[in-house]
Amino acid sequence: MKRLKIVKFSEYSDFINAVKSDPKIEILSETNNMYRSVLSALLLLCFVVIGKSIIEIFDSLESYIKYAIFPILVVLLGFSYKKQTSYIVKRIEASKDKSVDKVKN
Repeated sequence: MKRLKIVKFSEYSDFINAVKSDPKIEILSETNNMYRSVLSALLLLCFVVIGKSIIEIFDSLESYIKYAIFPILVVLLGFSYKKQTSYIVKRIEASKDKSVDKVKN
């Protein structure tokens, strides 16, 4: 959705500063994450339904699908892990920047 420019994102440092002045932003962000999770689940359900229909048409694909699902899930989880780690690192860096600013003042 980001690549299609359907949604617009802000810099993470701006998010952290905004949360301090308006705590409701964090709740809205959690709600946003829940919507993203529901959307992902619905897309996955669509893929399952389409895949099942294809398997019914082409019986020979059934054995290949079983071996393809696990690697796809591993890759998906890998990207999720990378994104979450990046989120944590950005939060740590923003915290460090604020500590440096306090020391300078």
